[in-house]
Amino acid sequence: MDLGQVSERFNHFKDSATEQEIAAFRTCREAALRAVDKETGAFEVNMEEMEMRVSALVWRNDGVIRLNVFSRIAQPSRFTDRAKFDQLRAAALMADKKGNIDELRRILSELLSIERSDNVQEAEHLLEQVNVIRK
Repeated sequence: MDLGQVSERFNHFKDSATEQEIAAFRTCREAALRAVDKETGAFEVNMEEMEMRVSALVWRNDGVIRLNVFSRIAQPSRFTDRAKFDQLRAAALMADKKGNIDELRRILSELLSIERSDNVQEAEHLLEQVNVIRK
């Protein structure tokens, strides 16, 4: 993802950000802009920090969590453990029926852990987002 894409993604979820998160993102973006032509590695560090900040906002977005869970349970062939998948699918349907978004977050994390290797890069990215939130 490039600087413009990260900024655009942040702006998409900006409504759920605190003033401190917005200020921290702006500071990081400005630092990245200053470092873009330097070969110090600072640009990459700032990009990673901005991506983590965006990931934290995404993980808090209930609609994104629901979309990720239900787009995955619609594709059982993506998973390595069918029994575990069926269990998580049933749990997701129940959690959604009860409106339990925190349970859907937990289920998404588990679904990501049993996703097939051809989906590993996306799964690892989302698991990183989970870990950012838990820290």
